[in-house]
Amino acid sequence: MEEENKKFKIWSDKGGILRMEIGKEMDGKILEEIVKELKEISKKLPTKPKMLINLSLVPHMPTSSFRRKCVSIAKDVYNDPGFNKVALCEGKAIQKVVALFVLTATRLKNIKYLNTEEEALEWLKEE
Repeated sequence: MEEENKKFKIWSDKGGILRMEIGKEMDGKILEEIVKELKEISKKLPTKPKMLINLSLVPHMPTSSFRRKCVSIAKDVYNDPGFNKVALCEGKAIQKVVALFVLTATRLKNIKYLNTEEEALEWLKEE
């Protein structure tokens, strides 16, 4: 399965974990498009998917208004998850700070930030 868009790419790896790559600078509109696309993909699958987002593949992590938008969208995802687990990993220091801010603000339990892609994959494979 592979869904492509000029702004982002979503695909499933051999282990059935969804992955995403951002093709340009992230903003609130692109984030909304990504969440919408992910929910559509999730509906087509027999079980709720697990997802890995490597933040080092996100070209730029924007401003405080974007962080507020992240919290709003994360709350929407919390109310209608569509996902089993989501692992965020790697990235620049500011990306980690934004990710941890959003996770703390939303108190989401099925989304976690991990330092490496290997740790993220290990956590995703746990039941």
